[in-house]
Amino acid sequence: MFGFVSLAYNAAQLIGWSAILGLVILELVNGTEKTGQIVWLVQVMQISQTYDLISNIVGLTSGSLISNILQLGGRLVVALLFMYEGVCFCCLINAVIAWSLAEIIRFSYYLFKNNSLFKTLRYNAFMVLYPIGILGELRTVNQSLAVYGDIQIRGLQTILILGGFFMYAQMLNAKSKHTKQTAVDQKQNVKQRSNSPVNRPKRE
Repeated sequence: MFGFVSLAYNAAQLIGWSAILGLVILELVNGTEKTGQIVWLVQVMQISQTYDLISNIVGLTSGSLISNILQLGGRLVVALLFMYEGVCFCCLINAVIAWSLAEIIRFSYYLFKNNSLFKTLRYNAFMVLYPIGILGELRTVNQSLAVYGDIQIRGLQTILILGGFFMYAQMLNAKSKHTKQTAVDQKQNVKQRSNSPVNRPKRE
């Protein structure tokens, strides 16, 4: 049962974030820079990702609970409190495009784990997307200085930066483990092929 629910959830996330990216591209092409629909869908998708956190807490999925809380918590705060219709489009799209691409890659990897392209993107694309996303979050939050005040905004931005460094370090560690495991798997495959009867030299 959980397998089916997880599959449906991953597929829904992939479709949702792809739709968000499509809306951003459409606004850029049309030059209209409307944020209302984009913001609404981003907020819906971020709220729905509490499923990830709940699954992690109850032990249905593995992974770092701290990383999950930091990423989801930071995004929820930014999406629900600082993303609204009329917010600076240029600031918004930095975060939204980075989030969308990261999630499209992540959920494509979950759905198609044997695909080498998604594996490569999963453990490499974050090196570019995470800094862009964090910068977009900081710029988006900065638009609300008049509402929340300087101390609150700078405090939140500091938390986002520190959380971003932690998430980046976590992904670098995951990348290192993946690279080592890939090397081990390749050695085992080579060894298995060399020991295969088909590859053994025939005795005359």
